Amino acid sequence: MKPTSTQNGTNIGYMVEARAKNIPVKFQGTLLDKEWRQVSFVSAPPGFGVPARYGMDHANAMFGLYSYEAAQALRWWALANDILARYQIETRLMRYRAEYKAECFQEGPAGDDGDTLAFAVATEPTP
Repeated sequence: MKPTSTQNGTNIGYMVEARAKNIPVKFQGTLLDKEWRQVSFVSAPPGFGVPARYGMDHANAMFGLYSYEAAQALRWWALANDILARYQIETRLMRYRAEYKAECFQEGPAGDDGDTLAFAVATEPTP
């Protein structure tokens, strides 16, 4: 079946990675040690914290990627955090290319039984 419409594209997004230089430390549910690890962040309600990472960028939302600005803000917030301030922590941004293709297919009429619905209107004859 041929799609009725298609959309594809490429987006650039970022993730924050961190590592501990000396003593392992747990941050945001991730154990940081000498290996670079992806750091996840809890989403704040609208109007609080770092602005939504996605905006109109649905491809990055699918992959959990941040805009460059949001990733930088989260990176510096992590470094300023009281827990990490006591340890030698390094952070970096990793750049990702998200490629996507979306297709829309017509499946047929929509009704309770999948068939076309018919309506009849009864009228009284006029005198």
